[in-house]
Amino acid sequence: QQCTANVLTSFYALLLLLVCRSMLPDVVDHFRLLNPHAKGPETIFYSSYVFFTKMSAGIGLGISAASLEFAGYKTGMCRQSSTVILTLKILIGAVPAILIVIGLSILLFYPITEKSRKETEFALELLRAASLTGCQDSGLGK
Repeated sequence: QQCTANVLTSFYALLLLLVCRSMLPDVVDHFRLLNPHAKGPETIFYSSYVFFTKMSAGIGLGISAASLEFAGYKTGMCRQSSTVILTLKILIGAVPAILIVIGLSILLFYPITEKSRKETEFALELLRAASLTGCQDSGLGK
């Protein structure tokens, strides 16, 4: 039962990472459409994504280490107290599950749909065509 919960939690954590990573190009395109004169927003978006991913991993490891320290984890011991075992179960099962539910509920409000993505793609093609011809008015209107 615990193994099944851990497998499901790991699956959803991986799914959430992949979904966020695959949303990034759509977000960059949407930003580019709203800010057509911004130069190279990809760099900021992708580097921010990597930075905050690494920062959250570091914070998570720090919280895990502190939780185990407070629970009385003893390095090198084969047997740990019941408090340490409970802390490990919470850190491995409950905490990721709660964070995944929070993340998925945030994704429900993600404003980019397939229809809006295609509209953004078309509008960006118009902007590119206008910039290639030197035309200042792309006909998009704001």
